[in-house]
Amino acid sequence: MSKYDKVDLAYDFLIQREKNNESFTINELSAATGWKKQTCGTYPSKRWHQYIQKDGKHYSIAGICYLTKD
Repeated sequence: MSKYDKVDLAYDFLIQREKNNESFTINELSAATGWKKQTCGTYPSKRWHQYIQKDGKHYSIAGICYLTKD
């Protein structure tokens, strides 16, 4: 598995959640990507902060559908 495969899995997961207007948890993101929960906890606040909003233990996503995998 290349180092970008998990990023692609995360992108697919987040796109699906955004299209369905569904929130998600760190556990769900971890299960979908294979990343450790600690890694998943870092990405929303540092890498994707402009697209993800935290509401308690749930996260919502908006705007990531305008990005491409490239």
